[in-house]
Amino acid sequence: MFLMGDDHLVRWFDVETDPAKMAKLNAFRERAKRIGPDSQVHRVYATFDSLEDFAVKAVQAVAELRRYLDKRAESSTQPLPVHSTSAPIPPIPHELPPAADEFFGRQGELERLIQRLPEHTLEWLFERSVRGLNDVATRVLAAAGLLAHAPFPVQAIDAALHNGANHDEKATRQALRTLVQRGLLRLTDDDRRQFTHVLGYRFARKETGSDPELRMRLRNWLHEQLARALAVGAEKSEPASIIPLLEHLSALVRADEEQSLWKPLVEDTLYDFTDRLTALGRLGQVRLALDACRRVVRSLSRRTMEEPDWLRERCALAAFQGNVPQAQGDLMAARNSYQQSLEMM
Repeated sequence: MFLMGDDHLVRWFDVETDPAKMAKLNAFRERAKRIGPDSQVHRVYATFDSLEDFAVKAVQAVAELRRYLDKRAESSTQPLPVHSTSAPIPPIPHELPPAADEFFGRQGELERLIQRLPEHTLEWLFERSVRGLNDVATRVLAAAGLLAHAPFPVQAIDAALHNGANHDEKATRQALRTLVQRGLLRLTDDDRRQFTHVLGYRFARKETGSDPELRMRLRNWLHEQLARALAVGAEKSEPASIIPLLEHLSALVRADEEQSLWKPLVEDTLYDFTDRLTALGRLGQVRLALDACRRVVRSLSRRTMEEPDWLRERCALAAFQGNVPQAQGDLMAARNSYQQSLEMM
């Protein structure tokens, strides 16, 4: 069983504000954790704070289940006592996870892979599916992994691969076509691309040790897209078009170990883009933007947090986080954020 954690981008206490209903929700969560109505023993469960965190927890759970099933398969093949009247339990067949054929491709090899699955992990299957990719396709996959598990336009990857005016969208599209043919990516109805399976995204993504040049170019592309979408006079742009950009922002900053994306991308998000979103009345998107900024601040070392420049940014962030619940009428949450901001001054 998997439960959303309190730090998830969509938090339960932002969705449900009625105290009575919140109490019912908490009671339901606690009942769901227990094996039976009268039991104090909990089921096996994990909490997750993001789609990527869920993917990690899911892979770990699948691995544990695989080991458990393998042990059962081994015990079922042991010879039974001579006087036993029970029938032997047949071995449990090894199967690929659902949609693995779509994700990993190479349909003709699946039968052989099924036989070998007990000795290899899902990551091994992913590595097998990317074997033989050329350098361009490999960089395309790395750039896509730095974004969120959400549809992305061809132009984002083209900007990540090429510097300035030296764009080659034709080569980028060819590399993307290769990844689609291998089942790693899929084509959306609006000519964007997305990872076919969350596990493919999980294995392609590097939150540590990613290419700094790819991060810098994606930073510039995201900054340009957000500035254009939120420019004065762009009020008619669809609110939903901003959400994928904010999701990509959140994913990109999580892969930035050196906080090198702060200027201008995160800094402008904190001060300018959130102001614009607030003026447009898009408080949910303001929260998404501030959560991305908060992820950067939380990644700082304790010593760096106390530096004057970062102390100022932390103080501003806490104050801005109080503005959202204040506008929504949650004065207690607003007061707590404002208090945190005052304590940093």
